[in-house]
Amino acid sequence: MIQRISLLAVVLIAGCSTPAHRSHVAPHPQATESLRGPGPYTFDCDAPAGKADSRNIKIPSGNLRVTGLLQILTARKDDLFQASAGIELVAPEVSAAAALQLLVRHEDPSKVFVAFGTASEQPEANVFTSMPLTSEPTPFALTVDRSGTITGSFGGVASPQPLRFSGATYLAIGCSTARVRFSNVTFEKRTRAVEH
Repeated sequence: MIQRISLLAVVLIAGCSTPAHRSHVAPHPQATESLRGPGPYTFDCDAPAGKADSRNIKIPSGNLRVTGLLQILTARKDDLFQASAGIELVAPEVSAAAALQLLVRHEDPSKVFVAFGTASEQPEANVFTSMPLTSEPTPFALTVDRSGTITGSFGGVASPQPLRFSGATYLAIGCSTARVRFSNVTFEKRTRAVEH
């Protein structure tokens, strides 16, 4: 099962179906591991140009809110791949995931583009906002309600469309062609439906 989750995290962070497109992140990560213990979690992701790195965190099922801070410390340059960071709720039993992904484009390295969608979709197609690239910690959140609806936000900007998604058992956090710090990643289990 861990191997399936690791493979899915690779696909999610790679965000690819064809390897030559410039919007993709590196498909060959370093070994994926799991972060253990009750949290909050901190992970310094350091992926060389053209490589990816990620960690998995087991999460409770049901209503859930995942929050944390993300800092893009270095957006590296590569001829084929763009710098990126991702936060994904992973459902390994159905090989699916809901992803909040940040991209630093070659043509505009002063901005970070924020996308929210499923792993089967290209991140570029789901960009809902952009903001100046900064190394300051920026808050993110993923919220799952009782019906399996997931919403995402980054820097206080919420994704305009929620996703229908269920069965997540792991959170995958990682980066590609970048140095990124994830800090204070926490899970709040909800006992009633979450307001949107």
